[in-house]
Amino acid sequence: MKWLFYEKETDTRAKVMLIYHRQPTQEEIQEVGLPYIETENFYEPEQRFGKTGLPYVNPQTGEYWVEYVDRPLSTEEEREQRLSELEILVMELSLER
Repeated sequence: MKWLFYEKETDTRAKVMLIYHRQPTQEEIQEVGLPYIETENFYEPEQRFGKTGLPYVNPQTGEYWVEYVDRPLSTEEEREQRLSELEILVMELSLER
């Protein structure tokens, strides 16, 4: 069971701001100061190149999902991307001969 604290965007869409992997105490709930739901329908966002997974929940039904948005590439990811582009270019050039 997970406890998802959220900020409501609409009646059926809320951005998850905090996830408790154990039942929070009443003191913790008051300290966070956000509404929450309990769910078993939880999974960690996938790691996707150049994307960040943002968790969302429907406060009415408890449905949980992840939306992936673009983010700036890290230095390592930029190197990997450039290396991949160069490998493709070398392959294309070698096939032209």
